[in-house]
Amino acid sequence: MGAFGYSIHPLFAIHSRSQSYQEISQAYFTIEGPEAHIDFWKNFFENLGNPVRIIQAEQKVLYHGAAVFASNLVTGLFEAGVDLLMDCGFDRESGEAALKPLFLHNCQSVARVGTAAALTGPVERADEKTIQKHLTVLPPEEKEIYIRLSEVLVDIAKRKHPERDYSSLSQIFERNGEVK
Repeated sequence: MGAFGYSIHPLFAIHSRSQSYQEISQAYFTIEGPEAHIDFWKNFFENLGNPVRIIQAEQKVLYHGAAVFASNLVTGLFEAGVDLLMDCGFDRESGEAALKPLFLHNCQSVARVGTAAALTGPVERADEKTIQKHLTVLPPEEKEIYIRLSEVLVDIAKRKHPERDYSSLSQIFERNGEVK
């Protein structure tokens, strides 16, 4: 019949059918499909003001996984933080309220200046004592998340401070990651 199929996807969290469309002009779009009309679709979205990337069909699952890391899993991390505050005596509402400014400011900093420049905290400072204290009090599931993500932070910290030695932190995470 001469039809062409394209996958056109906004890299954007659509949490509300009635509101999310108002901000979608900020979203990157990805397009996957036959070469025949891909330039038409690319130009269409770029003319609306959206940046566009062309991806291959075999990249779609990894692309979606990247979106899950930067969006959905962040929601899980925020929830884990709230749960830990509730273990400190906060109720859910005050825990969410307490973390909200920290969360929003950090997300805005990452978006504005990138991960290396925005990085703060004990990994960035190579603060072994604080990290050891955290590892002694975290429940097993949160401890595992803390270690895995801190290993990613070590790589970011090395970009931010190439002169600093982070090898002792890597050893701490390796040692604590083996004990479950």
